[in-house]
Amino acid sequence: MNDANTPSPNQPFQAFPIPLRQFEAAIQADQRVLGMLYTGSLGRGTADRFSDLDIEVWVTDAAYAEAEMTAQEILGYLGAIQFLYSRATGYTTAFLGIEWQPTDLALHCFC
Repeated sequence: MNDANTPSPNQPFQAFPIPLRQFEAAIQADQRVLGMLYTGSLGRGTADRFSDLDIEVWVTDAAYAEAEMTAQEILGYLGAIQFLYSRATGYTTAFLGIEWQPTDLALHCFC
């Protein structure tokens, strides 16, 4: 028997108040996105409700040329953006949803 905080092959880990399945569906439908990877504690399978969300996304060259706008749109798939700042080209930190979920997004291209 699995509880809500234990990952299983049939039910992905949901330590976050953000709907990750909806995010993943939006990412898969976005033609600018070439690939996506969870890193940090979620990627290692050790995330809990206090963890931030670390995401690496590979995008087309055209999307990377507009990295700030692309990052904002991708982060919007996770929920309402409460606060957002760009740390460098392609690297954005945001607080999302009503829980102000801390999220770091890194955009990459094959340029």
